[in-house]
Amino acid sequence: MLFADLLVVIYSSFLPAPSSEPQIERSAAARAVAPRTLPTTSGSGFGWRHRRNILVMRFSLFLLALFAVGLVALASACDIIVHVKSDTDKKFSAQVLAPNGKKSDKWNYSHKKERNTFQQKASECGLKDWEISTFENGKLNSTVKVSLNGIGRVTYLVGDNLIPTMKDRQGAICNGQCAPLSPK
Repeated sequence: MLFADLLVVIYSSFLPAPSSEPQIERSAAARAVAPRTLPTTSGSGFGWRHRRNILVMRFSLFLLALFAVGLVALASACDIIVHVKSDTDKKFSAQVLAPNGKKSDKWNYSHKKERNTFQQKASECGLKDWEISTFENGKLNSTVKVSLNGIGRVTYLVGDNLIPTMKDRQGAICNGQCAPLSPK
């Protein structure tokens, strides 16, 4: 209700003041027979309150449309950061494939706790799956597919079995084998 009141105040400042016609006090019988009309500022027959309400509705619809466009733009935006981290001493390689076809370099890992990062900012996120692949001695060992959308980051750990497993995620919308959202 406060938002609507704020809109009324804003629009009231742009509207002309109501006419200063003299106010005539009418008896109860006269009010019952002919209801009181609002003073008008032009010959249109509509009072200033009616025009104010129309302006408030138009402004509200404009704000709603603006909000909807912003929401659609935000929902289709994509800024995903994918971390791939080694949790093994085995030698292997890993590569990330984004939905738009862009690939990371093929990263080589030889120790625990090694980590590489791939970031993709795209407008066509959510159309296809992300793929995180691991390779052993140059041969494909495992590929994990997951749908990621929105703005956020995910971390994949690669253990002794060389299968990438999502360990955590923040902010990214995920479908498939996903880790729960981490607290900020």
